[in-house]
Amino acid sequence: MATRELQTINNSGELTNHQLGGVTGEEKVVVFSDLTASNVDFDNSSTSLAATTSQAALVELANVGLGHMVLATPYTGGQTVGLTPVKISLFDTISHNINGAVTPVVDTNEATPAHSFTIDKSGLFSVYGVVNAEFSSSAAISLILYKNGSPISPNVELQGRGATKPVMFTYVDLVDLVATDVLEVYAVSDTASTSLLITASSMIVERKPLA
Repeated sequence: MATRELQTINNSGELTNHQLGGVTGEEKVVVFSDLTASNVDFDNSSTSLAATTSQAALVELANVGLGHMVLATPYTGGQTVGLTPVKISLFDTISHNINGAVTPVVDTNEATPAHSFTIDKSGLFSVYGVVNAEFSSSAAISLILYKNGSPISPNVELQGRGATKPVMFTYVDLVDLVATDVLEVYAVSDTASTSLLITASSMIVERKPLA
């Protein structure tokens, strides 16, 4: 018997009706309703990080996000830093705010530090920062990451090089944070009064996937 395409037979009108295979077992013909019946609806109301289901993994990935702030226009006036840590102005522009993991807030001006990252989704966060700063060669200044008004990182200390000769602070850390935590950057000097001029800066706070 010659082999013919099923579509050709259907179009010829030779068959008024036909049955393809059985309804169960290996001969069953899979129809569209069989495929849609196997779909799984994911409920994104669950946010448990300890769960091992595919649903929990997708929810966890959905909570990944980051905030990124930069100093787009170099400061010109300088900020006074002394022996007691003080919050400093670092950023004037929100470069990225992805998926609502954190809420970045930039400075209103150099003299009134207002920048911060408020955590909106609890989890493990990577913090990356780089700051170019000019200050006296007779002073050493440290930048410190603070959480809720308390230091959470070792001091990153550098010796100054004088005017127009910036030094670069870099910072990388991995921290556990919960919703409503606030991250800020403070500075402290080894002298009673040092003028710190920030000429460039960038900082990213990124929530990592755990599932």
